[in-house]
Amino acid sequence: MSAQTSSRIDGQTVAADYAEAYARNGWYVLPVHPGAKRPQTRHGHKEATRDLGKIRAWWKRTPHANVGVAVEPSGLIVVDIDPRNGGTLDALPTLPPTVTARTGGGGLHLFFRRPTPCPRLPGKLAPGIDLKSDG
Repeated sequence: MSAQTSSRIDGQTVAADYAEAYARNGWYVLPVHPGAKRPQTRHGHKEATRDLGKIRAWWKRTPHANVGVAVEPSGLIVVDIDPRNGGTLDALPTLPPTVTARTGGGGLHLFFRRPTPCPRLPGKLAPGIDLKSDG
């Protein structure tokens, strides 16, 4: 799956476009503070939605917001590679192509569809590499 981008290149437009594209693909999204993981919504990831009207309203009110994805309701697993803690893509086996996002700390988030039923998953795969499957 690839995210749709706008022909406009300002950061706000691109973030809003990604949020809408993710929602169209069944992902629950919410605005998060730029440079932080903290949701801008009162009830955090519990307010994540696929409702395009609500998403547009959020980004109209907070145009500089980054896009947060509620992993569990979206049916996703995220491999979080943090180079500040020694994580590298080379530490993993070859992975299939997937949606990838650059993190604020210079790392990567690799998004994969959660298997059904989902086995209990380890939180750590290797130094600096975590598996996010809830929230």
